[in-house]
Amino acid sequence: MRGELWGTVTLDWPTELCMFDRMELDQLKKEIQSLTLERQGELIAYLVQLRNTKDPAYRTLMMERLDDRDPNHWLTPDQFEERVNRG
Repeated sequence: MRGELWGTVTLDWPTELCMFDRMELDQLKKEIQSLTLERQGELIAYLVQLRNTKDPAYRTLMMERLDDRDPNHWLTPDQFEERVNRG
């Protein structure tokens, strides 16, 4: 089964595992639209995380960052908070 989300991302999934069999994409979009901004943000974060876990280049980049021993590349807690708050 192939599905397209918002005309930009195409996914392949096995029909027997698909919860969307019982839910039309338009219905799913309406449900998402009715979520609060906070819940939509959680959904976006989940989908980005899901996409990134399947991306070998992203995984390699994260491993390189985690293994970086150069303190010049590290953030202070305040710098980290500033970046998180900027979005």
